[in-house]
Amino acid sequence: MTNFENLKNSYIQTIQLALLGGVSCDELKRANELLSHFCKQLIQCSGCRPQDREKMCSQIDLVKQTLELEIEAAYH
Repeated sequence: MTNFENLKNSYIQTIQLALLGGVSCDELKRANELLSHFCKQLIQCSGCRPQDREKMCSQIDLVKQTLELEIEAAYH
């Protein structure tokens, strides 16, 4: 589970740093989409139990939605 928390935190930090770095709104949205997909692929390829993978993917979806709101708020 520690690896998952590290993955999730790295995803969040990457988007937040890009936001602070002045990356355009469209690029941030694409990065958010790409990183969420990447994280889910890593989870699906992990050796975790199927029900754990499902929970982790749901958490990634929540992170993605939260970051989408953060991106929208920063540019509007």
